[in-house]
Amino acid sequence: LKNWFAFAVCVSTVSVVISLFWCKGAIAQTPDKNTETPTIVIWVYNYARIPQDTMARTEREVQKILGAADVHVEWVDCPTSAEDVKVHPVCQERMSNAELGLTILPTAKGAANAYVDKYFGFAQTFNDGTFGHYAYVFVDRVRYRAQMDQISESELLASVICHEFGHVLLRSNTHSRSGIMRVRWDRDDLKYLTWGRLTFTPAERELIHSEAMARLRSSAGPPAIS
Repeated sequence: LKNWFAFAVCVSTVSVVISLFWCKGAIAQTPDKNTETPTIVIWVYNYARIPQDTMARTEREVQKILGAADVHVEWVDCPTSAEDVKVHPVCQERMSNAELGLTILPTAKGAANAYVDKYFGFAQTFNDGTFGHYAYVFVDRVRYRAQMDQISESELLASVICHEFGHVLLRSNTHSRSGIMRVRWDRDDLKYLTWGRLTFTPAERELIHSEAMARLRSSAGPPAIS
């Protein structure tokens, strides 16, 4: 366990750089057609070895939630061992500001002591204006809560991922009084989750879109001189 966590931290270090709807999974706000839609690329380190079909459902849910902020997501499956790197040598270059890293850990056990009190996971944020990149999720806690409340594991996982990336894209470790960025989700929140209504607030969506645009522009570099 220590080996894969150490590998996850090593990879992180090297690379750093939601009106009511009737249909389940509907998004609370229709994107403005006149708004530019930046693309954020998420590198996925699936140390928990979540099955592909579950990950596919999770990724679709994440896109629904972030799509309400006019942000498009692309996914890259990254190797999780030195052997995998030899076979599938992706995610080895330095991250751009428009790229984020999702580290899915099988358990919170073995994580650094500073993070064990975090229920579902934690995120990389800075106080000096630096772009954060990484979100970490503990699958054992997600799976336990999904079973206890009899809700979809993939939907809960997607909301947890969006919560943690919310911290990254809002550049803050603080929480809101409502919505997906609440510090703890109660049964009402989980009910909204199954209805597709546990989402970012309008203000958070605006900030996330602005942040994604800023990251995209900063990744483009200076214009070429002809």
